[in-house]
Amino acid sequence: MKMTFTRALAIGAGLTALAGVQQQALAHPSLSIPSLLEGTSIYTAVTVTHGCTAFTPAKPVTGTVQLFPTGADASKKGPGRITKPDGTKEVIQGGVAAVRKTTDSGSYEVGTPTTLAEEIVSANAGNTGVTTLGDKFRAVSSRAVFNKLGVVKSLDGATRVGAWGYQGKLDPDMYGQTSFRANAGGIWLRRDKCARSLKVRVPAIDVCKADRKNTGNPAGYVNLWINSQTPKFNFPDAHGIKPEDNFWMTLSINRDTTNNPFPESCANDTSQQYDVVVTPTFEEIDGLLKIPGYAFDQ
Repeated sequence: MKMTFTRALAIGAGLTALAGVQQQALAHPSLSIPSLLEGTSIYTAVTVTHGCTAFTPAKPVTGTVQLFPTGADASKKGPGRITKPDGTKEVIQGGVAAVRKTTDSGSYEVGTPTTLAEEIVSANAGNTGVTTLGDKFRAVSSRAVFNKLGVVKSLDGATRVGAWGYQGKLDPDMYGQTSFRANAGGIWLRRDKCARSLKVRVPAIDVCKADRKNTGNPAGYVNLWINSQTPKFNFPDAHGIKPEDNFWMTLSINRDTTNNPFPESCANDTSQQYDVVVTPTFEEIDGLLKIPGYAFDQ
C-alpha cells in the first residue's frame, strides 16, 4: 500500500506559505498534534519546518523519511541513557525506559530499563501485554508535496512503521507535512503501575540533494533529526544530530485518569509517577531511515 505526504498547517489543509518570514530557520520538526489519550486515535502530522539552512538562500527539501520505533527488541541499544543503581550511566537497552526525570544533559533520559509488555496492555484493566508499536502509526495518502512515495516497514518486514517520499521540492518559505493516523485504541498503561504516559521518540531525515550512497560530507544537504551519531550516520556537523540540540519529535500517549486511574500508591504522589519512553534503536535508525533509490539506501 502506498503512503504519502500532505502539506498543511492543520490536518487536511493546504501547504501554507510564511509570507516571506524566515522564522522556519529557527524551528525544528514537530508533530502538529503531539499527544492523545490511551485508548483513542488521532490524525497528526510530522512537520518539515525548513530546508537546508547551511546555504543562503536555504536549499529546498526534495525528500523526507520518518520512523516510529517499535520498542519490540529489548536486546538492542538506542540513543538514550539510563542511570544504573550504582549511579553510572549507559546506553538504554532496547530503547525502552521508565523515566522519572525529563532530561539529563540534553535529550538523554534518566530512568531504568523496561519493556513494552511490562508497562502496556491491549485492553483497559487487561493483562495481555503489548509487545510492539508496529502498525500503530499509518501514513495518510496525498501527493501534495512529493510524487514518489513509499512505506517504511519494520526490520522484520512485518509491520508499517513510517513513510518516505521524494521527487518534489518544498519551498523553504513553506511548511510541509506527512500526516499519520496514530492508533492508541489497543494501548493502555497497566492499571497496577504508575506510568503517566507512553512517549514515542520519532526520528526523521530531510534531504535537499539526491545521493544514494551519501559518500561525501552531507552536512549541508541533509537535516538528520536523529539526536545522535550512529555507525551509518557518522556526521557530527549535520544539522539535528547533536544530542544537546534535543530535536526529538515526541508523541505522548497519556493515561486516561478517569477510566484508568493511578493505583493508590502513586495517585497523589507525582514523585512515584513516570513516563515510558520508547527510543528508536540504532539498528532501526541505520536500517530504516532511507529513501529507496534516492538517499541513504546503500
